[in-house]
Amino acid sequence: MPNEIDNVIFVRVELNIEKALSIWINQIIVSELTVSEVLIFKKAHYFATTIEANNVLLKLLLNICTKLRSLIAKYQSEDVFNADETKLFLIRIEPNQILSFGLFTKKKGNKVLL
Repeated sequence: MPNEIDNVIFVRVELNIEKALSIWINQIIVSELTVSEVLIFKKAHYFATTIEANNVLLKLLLNICTKLRSLIAKYQSEDVFNADETKLFLIRIEPNQILSFGLFTKKKGNKVLL
């Protein structure tokens, strides 16, 4: 049985498709272009596939956020850090290089300084 989040997302998808389609039709009418049923059907199908894909991602993100909150709740607030608080930053290296902490042959290339 679907939960409330599933129902809310499904309703949002239906409203977004109708709203996007009506905006598109209004733009076509203002542009004085010819609109056929086939064209409207194809555009509705396009909106349905793209909007549903975005809402699937939204559903996955909501699920991940819920899991993350439950994971963080297991720890004291002073033990939870953001990446910028830990001073961990990404290092940009060339695609043919590896990150090494030992001795290696020096190769001139792209460097990023902080």
